[in-house]
Formats: sequence, structure tokens, C-alpha cells
Amino acid sequence: MSHDLATDAFYAALAEDDPAELYDNAPCGYLSTLPDGTIIKANATFLAWTGYDRDALIGRRRFQDLLATGDRIFFQTHAMPMLLMQGMLREIAVQVLGASGSRLTMMMNAQLRSGPIAVRCSPPQRQMAQEAPSLTSFRPRRRPAR
Repeated sequence: MSHDLATDAFYAALAEDDPAELYDNAPCGYLSTLPDGTIIKANATFLAWTGYDRDALIGRRRFQDLLATGDRIFFQTHAMPMLLMQGMLREIAVQVLGASGSRLTMMMNAQLRSGPIAVRCSPPQRQMAQEAPSLTSFRPRRRPAR
């Protein structure tokens, strides 16, 4: 599911006020994890971006297992302790490993709750801006002066 399809599905669900559809088709990836990182819930957007099957993640993988090696170390030594002390994380850049082994740069936000940890992942604004067509891409290029 592309970002545009996920966004379209999100707004369709918003018009119908279906909370389950809003969660599943949000224009960002949502995960719920146990305190040890075990994934207990993932929305369709996160699954589509990463290429994982829901059954391959839920109860079988930990969030930190989906991170590139350096990000996994940072998460375990800095981000997770900060989450436990402050109750939230804001705008942490991570590389999530997709099912195919590809690296997806995402901005992670997390909120510690009285049970599961809510994790929100989305492409960084800069990355989205780089992928979106810009007005400069439609201008003819000038040849360098000789």
C-alpha cells in the first residue's frame, strides 16, 4: 500500500468515523508493544511499508529487532531508558529493516502507557519532501557556460 493509498483510506474512514479503520489505515505506522518490545499490534500502514506479514510480527518479534544494528544499540542504551524515565520519546530517527532487508528511515515517537507502549513511525518530513516532485524538477536545466 503506497502512502497515497493509505492516506486516501484514512480520510475515507475519517468520513465514516470508524476508529478501527482510522487506526489501521492511518498515514503513519502504529505499533503497540509490551515493555520488553514484543509487538502485540501493528497497523496496515506499517505492515505495507515494511513488507511484513501481520502473523510474522505479532507476538513473534520485538520492535528493537526491526532496527538496524546501530539504531538497536541506541534504542536499548538511550531511547528505552529515556522512555521509561520520561514516559515518552519524540522525533527519534531510526532505520527500520523491512522484510526484504531494505532500510526504511522513519521518525519514531513513543508513549509509555499503563500497559503497552504505543509507537508511531512516519517518514521524516525531509525525506517526504525529497521524494515529492518539486517545482525545480520541472524547470529546464541550463547548460554550464564554456
